[in-house]
Amino acid sequence: MEYTEKFGKYIDVNIGEHIENLRELVRQPSIGVSGFGTQKTAEIIKDWMIQVQFDKVDFYNSDGNPIVFGEILAKDSQSAKTLLIYGAYDSNPVEEDHWEYPPFEGVIIENEKLGTCMVGRGVNNKMKVAGILNAIKTVKEVMGELPVNLLVVFDGEEEIFSPNQAQFIQDNTEWLLRADALYMPFSSQNAQGVARVQLGYKGILYLELKVTGHRWTRGPKDNEIHSMHRPVVDNPAWHLIMALNSMVGEHGNQVLIDGFQDDIAEPSNEFKEMMKTLAGKFDVQGYKAGLGVDNLYSETEEPLDVLRNLFTTAQINIDGIWSGYTGAGPEAVIPHDAIAKIEVRLIPNQTAKQVQDTIETHLQTHGFSYIEVTNLAAVEFCQTSIKEDIAKALIAAYEANKIDHQIWPISIATIPISLYNQSPLNLPFATGCVGNGGNTHGSNEYAVVIGKGAISGLDGYEKLIASVIFEYGK
Repeated sequence: MEYTEKFGKYIDVNIGEHIENLRELVRQPSIGVSGFGTQKTAEIIKDWMIQVQFDKVDFYNSDGNPIVFGEILAKDSQSAKTLLIYGAYDSNPVEEDHWEYPPFEGVIIENEKLGTCMVGRGVNNKMKVAGILNAIKTVKEVMGELPVNLLVVFDGEEEIFSPNQAQFIQDNTEWLLRADALYMPFSSQNAQGVARVQLGYKGILYLELKVTGHRWTRGPKDNEIHSMHRPVVDNPAWHLIMALNSMVGEHGNQVLIDGFQDDIAEPSNEFKEMMKTLAGKFDVQGYKAGLGVDNLYSETEEPLDVLRNLFTTAQINIDGIWSGYTGAGPEAVIPHDAIAKIEVRLIPNQTAKQVQDTIETHLQTHGFSYIEVTNLAAVEFCQTSIKEDIAKALIAAYEANKIDHQIWPISIATIPISLYNQSPLNLPFATGCVGNGGNTHGSNEYAVVIGKGAISGLDGYEKLIASVIFEYGK
């Protein structure tokens, strides 16, 4: 019997227990931005790793939330390859008032299209934790030993762009240099059950722009004043709007900042071929429906044009903007400040520093030098080749489990594994798994735990991770 089938049989017998393990994690809050509950969650994960018989388990207590990390070795650890598996356990806050179920109970519901789902804040990140640890235990139980050495890192700040990962890597470089590659699972199946192999991620530069009457020396200095004085007093909100408008063309879709695109690289032939292949399967109408938008601003809505825009262009996005009175009813004021949060998703070969420099230079040369610019987050882009062993292992795992899949040369999302892909570690990587989940930034966050049709649940998620470990060890 092939090991893939043996992994499946073992997991099928134990899936009820595995779902309860996941529910235990979901019931424990772990809010990334505030740190609420993260210490307790990290302790639960550490105890779980000890139960799986890791050879080493430890906390990294940074200035933020704990990072849980450990290793579990192959029998012949000296000759075996070493795979670093990255996951995260933190979640976004619960700020929405549209939850149909309590966010920290792990309520089980039935979805007509997807199957049995667990609803709870953080269930998608915590599915990574449960899937990784259950898969490792499965491989050990079925094979009697691991075919590779495993280093495992569970981040407690992934949802806030992992501000302390760089320091963790610096303080643990010698340990991490033992790794030959990195793998990160995540629920990647779409509604048709097609999963992904992702070989890159965009970076991000996240800035806050702030105009204050005090710094500007115009407008109200310290407090809002009555709007009847507007004929002779400047309004900081208008000047922030003017500054933002100066950066872009019509509809905000053309960046007009000098130097902004200077470092953008021409995609490689490998990248172009993967994009062309993906375009043959990319459902533009389904993509729009999933987002809840009627139209895209691509020149055409041909799949290749849409993917080219998604993968190879960088835009400035306004994530939030506020000033003055925002409550119910009228309130006649001139605000004393105005704030916007903006982001740029970085593409090869843009860097966060280069893009921030061009934005600050633009503001200074266009009469907006009084605007205060604060860097809130910066993560660089990362890319790897389909020719790497870890990419081949993920593809082989999909094929062994008869999972339809697509290869994405770069993701339009951002995660901090770029820190592992750059010096001093320079690790090749691949990310992806089966499973389906959503609403990680909204109410009623869910993940499929028992799938329906082509959609896999937690059982398939664990089988796929176990298969990746096995295939990489060949």
